[in-house]
Amino acid sequence: MMCTWALMFSEEEHMEEVDIKATWGLLRQEMLVCQLRYLLLVGFMRQARAPLLWMLRIDCWPSVRKYPTKLPFFSDFNQGFWKHYFSDGNEVCSIPWSNISCQNLQPFLRLESAPRQGALKCEVSDECPVYRGGACLKFFGSFDEASYCLTTLYETNIEIVRPFDVIYSIKSKTDSSLSFLLKMRHKSSVNHVLLDATDSFDEVVNHPMPGVVLVRPEVPVQEFQGWTLLKYKVENSGKLEAIMAVSCSSKQRVSGFIENMETLKDTHNNQQSSSWTGNILKQNNNPIMPLTSLVPYEAYIGHISMSAPHEHDFNREGAFEMPFEISNVCWKEASGKRLVNLKLTWMLKASLVSEIMHFNVSVQNENGNNFLPLGVAMVEAFYVYEFEVAEECHTLTFLLQIMYKCGCLWPINQCPTVDLLIT
Repeated sequence: MMCTWALMFSEEEHMEEVDIKATWGLLRQEMLVCQLRYLLLVGFMRQARAPLLWMLRIDCWPSVRKYPTKLPFFSDFNQGFWKHYFSDGNEVCSIPWSNISCQNLQPFLRLESAPRQGALKCEVSDECPVYRGGACLKFFGSFDEASYCLTTLYETNIEIVRPFDVIYSIKSKTDSSLSFLLKMRHKSSVNHVLLDATDSFDEVVNHPMPGVVLVRPEVPVQEFQGWTLLKYKVENSGKLEAIMAVSCSSKQRVSGFIENMETLKDTHNNQQSSSWTGNILKQNNNPIMPLTSLVPYEAYIGHISMSAPHEHDFNREGAFEMPFEISNVCWKEASGKRLVNLKLTWMLKASLVSEIMHFNVSVQNENGNNFLPLGVAMVEAFYVYEFEVAEECHTLTFLLQIMYKCGCLWPINQCPTVDLLIT
């Protein structure tokens, strides 16, 4: 367009300079308007086509929305912005940046089976104390005692070729029960692995149901600050396709859930979709069912970990390329308090770096019985800023605790330490 008008101006020699400037000014305004309209149109078309584009990508690459895809898998549902950080139910730090870079894979929280009466909700919550990180999953509501609710946490795409461990932490009210259900596919058959720790487990062991595998937790069951840590060994092989949570009243028994569960419909043969939907529980909804009193429900999941069973090497000498050291020590006085700034550094062997999630740093004085958490390090360095030291203290002991990607922590008595002598 610009070339055409330029040629026309050159041919129209009788046009005065003022006319040319005025015409060119109007032309520039029109071009800007056309350009703006074009950009708006392109933007609108891109926005309008975005859902279609993503649907095409999902159809072409089904694994795009199926995570995790391999073991080990760990999530404490951390979203990266909570103001406190916990480890095994104990608060490590409570500053605004405690969870930066500590994000984990977030769950779907899709309710597959709602209660016949009442309602169940699930959300990521920061109610203290959490078990790991800065958040936990909270299930709450009220529903009738006869209902079983099923919530999909993750749609996975993991090939399982050998036994694996499932570890999770839960906390619930006395009248609330929560279990895990794993959907596994082996060739053309589908199995549901129920991880249950209720006392009624033994009732259904003698009456097995095709397609349902019951797994009892290993003993002893551990307790941390009101949280119950459960560990299961799953020996089924195949493809792990879903991780779900089963919620019900504690007055119900696991046998009732088994009796009401039907085989999950395989939509892969009927649709080209990579996902599955639908209610897998027969709640026997009866329109003339009399109303019953609703029971309050409240339960929490602190974390979930899945990994192949193996023993981690907690050998301090064999794990570190460079030892746990203190440097850049600086003392100062402020408001009658003795403060210290310092830097902690270490270096793992290259073979271990890919297995580590983060490091917990703690401190202890010579009169203390427990280590005081200082914070979490994502790299091989940690800065201690203005840590207050009592006048009677002569030694500070710093401890470094490694956390693996499977969620396993080094035992305290095996963790490396370094002393700061105060003169």
